[in-house]
Amino acid sequence: WAQIVQAFGGSEKAQQMVLHTRTSRWNKTVYDPYVNMLRATTEAFSGIVGGSNSLEVGAFDEPLRPADEFSRRMARNIQIILKEESHLDRVIDPAGGSWYVETLTAELAEKAWALFQEIEKRGGMAAALKDNYPQTLAADTAQQRLEHLATRRDKLIGTNSYPNLQEKPLAAPGAAAATRVEQHETHPQKHRGHRDEPACRKALQALASAGPGNFIAAIAAAAGTGATIGEINAALRPEPGTETVEPLCLHRAAAMFEHFRQALEQHKADHG
Repeated sequence: WAQIVQAFGGSEKAQQMVLHTRTSRWNKTVYDPYVNMLRATTEAFSGIVGGSNSLEVGAFDEPLRPADEFSRRMARNIQIILKEESHLDRVIDPAGGSWYVETLTAELAEKAWALFQEIEKRGGMAAALKDNYPQTLAADTAQQRLEHLATRRDKLIGTNSYPNLQEKPLAAPGAAAATRVEQHETHPQKHRGHRDEPACRKALQALASAGPGNFIAAIAAAAGTGATIGEINAALRPEPGTETVEPLCLHRAAAMFEHFRQALEQHKADHG
């Protein structure tokens, strides 16, 4: 990253990568969901060791329902334990000197750089997306991973390996969760009712006509009048849909196993 920024004339400060990381949703499961806490812990540890500047730990029940007070607390406590008990924030480059980690890092960097160069040959990321190049790579990798899971070459504890057939499922989202979703949906409408609408419309119009170099000031002015993120985005892109690409297919590793297991459970409930 530093070499790329330097080649384009970036300063030493600009060459420093600010890295935000988040625990993966891909390997989280509906069945045996408390194992997700262990997965999140190892991922959070990896993010810290890898030099992450900021970290988000997902709730263990996020594949099933909106996070409740308990799952949010557990997600926070993972970070707190790694900081306050393991003191990982006090170590600079904790993986430094590890032949295993350094070798993997070097291999990853070399392969990533080769991929960057291939995308540049194809005309850049925008052109590559239009040609479905990244989408094809992602789909091929996803298919390979699913095949490994289907043959148990790769394992998901509690799903395709060591399943607990007697477990009691987590409770479905309750009224409180539905209320939170409703609040999120109605908040923008309530927000618009308390702002100076003419001033906001004027600021958004100014943003839509702002030239290069003036966007940040115009965005700040629009936000100051109460414009929402969606309205600001619409003003910056007055002609949506002029460029479209094939979206990536998002999925979880356990989804196919969960589908079959839920079908079997439903059959048992219906027929005994």
